[in-house]
Amino acid sequence: ETGGLFDPTVLTAMLAAGYDRSFEQIGSGAVNCGTTMQRATGQWQSIACDAARHAVLLPAGVGLDLGGIAKGFTAEQVVNFLSQWGPCLVDAGGDLTAGDAPGNYPGWPVAIAMPSTPAELEPPTAVPLWLNNATLATSGVDYRWWQQGDRRLHHLIDPRTGLPAANKVVTASVLCADACRAEAWATATLVAGEQLGPAHLNEQRLAGVLIDADGCIYQTKAVYRFVMDASPAGC
Repeated sequence: ETGGLFDPTVLTAMLAAGYDRSFEQIGSGAVNCGTTMQRATGQWQSIACDAARHAVLLPAGVGLDLGGIAKGFTAEQVVNFLSQWGPCLVDAGGDLTAGDAPGNYPGWPVAIAMPSTPAELEPPTAVPLWLNNATLATSGVDYRWWQQGDRRLHHLIDPRTGLPAANKVVTASVLCADACRAEAWATATLVAGEQLGPAHLNEQRLAGVLIDADGCIYQTKAVYRFVMDASPAGC
């Protein structure tokens, strides 16, 4: 669906870029030399599933990184469980999954924040939204980054190059009823960039918001159904 822009076979490329330990051990701004292993990407179509043996078969040298969808999938299972007792909202590290709306509200009041705000400060709101039986997933490069020589790198790999995505997008958020789809498209949209990203989301009729390094906000057509104040935003 994403044309390979979301690719779970980017593990070796991510390790080669320097994300070879927990981020707490790397730390933003820390120098990391990375590894020299092959950057195997773009091989998601070669993955085979053996249902009888409950096994996943990978080509030699290919590793899976499911971090891009694992949080959303887990949060969705938690919401499905908790919803038997009433409306609920789960925050899985900044990715939000909501069940039924509380009371007479159209949804849970949530917001997409402006990126690159110091952790000790309350980030200003970019887009306030209502979230109802859906997931709001955000991919970003404003926190998980490190220095490798004179280059600033991050953990979101462009499968087309095997290198960290290089464009102006700082965060990409996607709202969708399916949590894994929201997570996958948030990553794919950031990788695609500020021009192609919104276009891809509009083709899929998905609600999405991108914010670039200049503070410009790009919104898809579908997002206005969920915005508390539907006035257009941008540069």
